[in-house]
Amino acid sequence: MTRFDSYGDPSTPLLGSIFHPSDFSPGSERAFAHALAIALLTRSELTVLNADRSSLSDRSWDRFPGVRSTLERWKLLEPGSPRSEVFARYGVKVKKVAVMSRNPLATALEWVAEHEPDAVVLATEARTGLPGWARGSLAGSLVSRSQTAALFVPSVGRSFVDAETGMLSLRRILVPVAPTPSPKPGLVAAYRLAKRMGDGPAEITVAPVGDESTLPAFETADDPEGTWRTELVQGDVIDSIIRAATRLESDAIVMPTDGRNGFLDVIRGSHSEQVLSRVPCPLVTIPAATPDTD
Repeated sequence: MTRFDSYGDPSTPLLGSIFHPSDFSPGSERAFAHALAIALLTRSELTVLNADRSSLSDRSWDRFPGVRSTLERWKLLEPGSPRSEVFARYGVKVKKVAVMSRNPLATALEWVAEHEPDAVVLATEARTGLPGWARGSLAGSLVSRSQTAALFVPSVGRSFVDAETGMLSLRRILVPVAPTPSPKPGLVAAYRLAKRMGDGPAEITVAPVGDESTLPAFETADDPEGTWRTELVQGDVIDSIIRAATRLESDAIVMPTDGRNGFLDVIRGSHSEQVLSRVPCPLVTIPAATPDTD
């Protein structure tokens, strides 16, 4: 049974490093805002990678999303602040990496395998669910092979970071649970996200999917700064989750995956594109097989 009192201290550092592959599209700009806001909150290292077929000499660094200009727009830095101010004031080290590549997905996979970031932040497209450079049978490998947490940010719909102001609003989180894998990583992640990134009392909805008799036991408790509720959803798994997130106006969906038979196979094959093309809000996937969540 997953017990609320085993969730640990919500102030425990969430991340140390964040990886954001970007194709400089408007959708990637939205995902970048989430990556930067989370890096600020967690004082994490942020790496932004662009890989395409163009010559490095033809690629202007001005095309990369501007960290200082974004922070100035968010009124977190004075206009004209030096580059060193980002780390001096917020403890965030930013790397921008440009790689000439005929296969941006393979390049991103290699980077993840070599550097093992704590989280990957990806933009998704409404019709296909994956950015153009990441489509195909290997797309799910970006996170499933590396036991890496991932945040998928849709190009349209709800988000929990305002790209114009940097304001966060994470008040409603949906956590689907199923017989496998263990629901604990998703519940713990939702709790910690709400505590660290919410702007007020949060409501976390635990949504058991499927036959109630086969679902795992879990326990939550009243939280003075938030609300836990349970809502059984039945029918087609993907449709049920999408409908619940839409009806509840969720700011994020959080779910665990084990990388091989992950919940919904959410980051593998055709299911990934079905889910990612339809989610009305950002989707967070959490590796289930971690030492402190078994």
